[in-house]
Amino acid sequence: METEQAQAKPGAGLVTSLSWTVVAEALQDMPTLFLSALVVNGAIQALQWAVNDRMPIPTPGQGPIARAMGIVSIYFVVYAAQSLVLASVAVAIHRLILRDEKADHIIAPFKSHTLRFAAWLTGLQLLWTLVLLAAPMRAIGGIGLLAVAMVAVGIAILFVTTRLSLMFPAIAIEAPAASLRQRIAASWALSRGRFWLLFGSGLLALVPLFIGMFILGLAVFAAFALVLVAAGEPVHDLGSSMSWPKLILDDISRVMTAALGAAVLSWNYRIAQMERAGVDFSPTR
Repeated sequence: METEQAQAKPGAGLVTSLSWTVVAEALQDMPTLFLSALVVNGAIQALQWAVNDRMPIPTPGQGPIARAMGIVSIYFVVYAAQSLVLASVAVAIHRLILRDEKADHIIAPFKSHTLRFAAWLTGLQLLWTLVLLAAPMRAIGGIGLLAVAMVAVGIAILFVTTRLSLMFPAIAIEAPAASLRQRIAASWALSRGRFWLLFGSGLLALVPLFIGMFILGLAVFAAFALVLVAAGEPVHDLGSSMSWPKLILDDISRVMTAALGAAVLSWNYRIAQMERAGVDFSPTR
């Protein structure tokens, strides 16, 4: 009996399969959501390029610091805006899987649960960035210790982020939490003993997407190169010709990553909740 139950326990392969299936269904049933996310996210990225190109070049007396600070400020504004767009997609997928909500509408980045979702996501990522940048400063002893410190901090961040990741489905469906500490504690408890399932299912789901986008990028690059050669244009102009295709491919990759990542977390969240309640897992929404 114990062997049968162990075999019946959902694994990373099943989570990956369910996640891709749901995202494929969502693309068919909610095209307005995805199209609006692609348009808005792409427009934000294009605006960032335009602003960066028009940043004033510092005079010799000023140095590059002013320009660098301007670019960094723009980056954080763009990052926050794109987080809202991608959070809108992720929240819709979470609610599709966990609440069976299937409403096709343009992205709604300023809904309360979407704002909370984006705030948590942005806050955690900024926190880990600061930790990753600050930790090597403790490694005073050469390149070897610096490398060890970076790897150790990276592994710690991966572990903690994975254990806390189940808070995002809870935020998306507005699961009650009395405080910040309770939200973190609930996610930590729910993900106990599930690190490898969470990590493995996320990896299995996203790697095919990244490989597919890489192959598509190579195909587009080759097509543009052939067009330039056929037109008698120098191939070194390919970089400028690829700017917009690169933006489009990056846009598709970001939106699809948000959708697939949300699907993986939702299925893991549902599995964990059902197992905690002693209920057999069923993929039926």
